[in-house]
Amino acid sequence: MNRNTLIAQITLGSLICFATTQMSQAMQEPPKEFTLVSADGRMFPLSGKVAFVSGYIRTLKTGGFAETFEEKDTIKIDIPGKELHALRIIMQILYEHRADPKEVQIAAITRVPQISAQNIGTLIDGAEFLQLPENCITGLIYFLAEHIRSESFFSQGTEIPFTDRKLLVQLGRTYFLKYDQDLALTDVDGNAIDIGGFSVSELLSAGRKFRISRDPLLGGAFLCDLSDRKINSLEGLLDIPGIDRCRKIVLNNNQITTIQPSIFQDLKRLHFLSLQNNQITGIQPGTFQGLANLQVLDMSNNQITTISPNTFEELQGLTFLFLHQNKISSIEPGVFRGLSNLISLSLTSNQISSISPEMFEGIQNLGTLFIANNIISAVEAGTFRRLTNLEALFMAENNLRPWVIEQIRQEIPPTCGFSAENQRGETPEERRQRLVEAAGRRRAAPAA
Repeated sequence: MNRNTLIAQITLGSLICFATTQMSQAMQEPPKEFTLVSADGRMFPLSGKVAFVSGYIRTLKTGGFAETFEEKDTIKIDIPGKELHALRIIMQILYEHRADPKEVQIAAITRVPQISAQNIGTLIDGAEFLQLPENCITGLIYFLAEHIRSESFFSQGTEIPFTDRKLLVQLGRTYFLKYDQDLALTDVDGNAIDIGGFSVSELLSAGRKFRISRDPLLGGAFLCDLSDRKINSLEGLLDIPGIDRCRKIVLNNNQITTIQPSIFQDLKRLHFLSLQNNQITGIQPGTFQGLANLQVLDMSNNQITTISPNTFEELQGLTFLFLHQNKISSIEPGVFRGLSNLISLSLTSNQISSISPEMFEGIQNLGTLFIANNIISAVEAGTFRRLTNLEALFMAENNLRPWVIEQIRQEIPPTCGFSAENQRGETPEERRQRLVEAAGRRRAAPAA
């Protein structure tokens, strides 16, 4: 680090110290005109309250960068003119607009185009230690976001010199809200900084526009794709203009953990809802209230461990339900009650260890069941007898023993396709016997 950079960093921190410690006293004093003289002889006028300016100069004096301050009209400061000019303007901005962070942002962008993003970053980084008011931090964060957005910042290859993780998060959140772009920030150890998520309401308040388009796959029906938006709460979803016209809403790849009851209640036209790849842990009754016309619900790739009974009872029109790649360990009786039109259910890649007839209560019209790659070892007798319309059953990669597989085969309809390959713990002899039996069934099957 060269001397000029060190001086600039120390001075910027000193500036904040002066701006905060002298504020109350400054409000009661008359303004005074000063002249700052840089190390290279350049002169810069400065207008402000005596106490306000004196606090700044005293701090500089402690660092050895200014002469003793005795309310002189001219103060010599051992800082290059370019840096002093920028600092003088920032000092004036903080003094004039300390009550409004937006004003700090506007004034800074307009009046200090030449200040480096690195110096601003250094200033903000010391803000907590120097007890900078929160509104000034916010304004300067906005200012830094503007610099990062500019091509000159990237061309210089300047690193953001924050060591405070909280400030990095604030910068990342500000930038995302302002430009809908992730900065991909890292800490001093190179670890990625998680800036967290946002509610739909926060995104709307920041001016985010959510486009309602037409989906050719749905015959031109309206679609709203909210994927990859860092959404962690659906609060404000119904405030999106035109959302009530949509037949399809996609919320994939977000950070949603819970779904508020009745959040979808006004979406009467909705046929397709996808919540893939979020962080949802559970589903409660009332979640899907008002979605009587929903036909497809995809909640795969989440963290769901429990589903309460009667959760889906409002979804009388549902035909496809995808719950694969979650952490479901058991299905309570009545979970699927009311889904009389369901024809396809996917529970693949969960942690289910046993199944019983009560698990499939209410879905007697089910045609395809995917329940592979679980840890199923116990299948209660009669589990599949009521699924008389079952056409395909996928149970590969579980812990089923040969006699359990045979029991299942006896219960499913004769025309149902049944897959039970690669059972964990299967002995070589059991595998050989299974393959022989499968070959025999193929030979006995009537020619197409």
